[in-house]
Amino acid sequence: MVVTWVTFNQTTDSTVWFGQKRMDNVAYGTQTFFQDSGSEKRSMYIHRVYLEDLKVSSSPLAYI
Repeated sequence: MVVTWVTFNQTTDSTVWFGQKRMDNVAYGTQTFFQDSGSEKRSMYIHRVYLEDLKVSSSPLAYI
């Protein structure tokens, strides 16, 4: 699974904590600078984190 989100400011890292009963797993990803081609030329950072070894759960926890 890939978790993706956008921020308007650069951050120190792209991190997701996740788990089933506790958030005891952590995954790190990347951020990519993006500037749109519209008249406002908005700048943003696209964050992507790949989560591996996920298990099916009816009550997953995640903190981004």
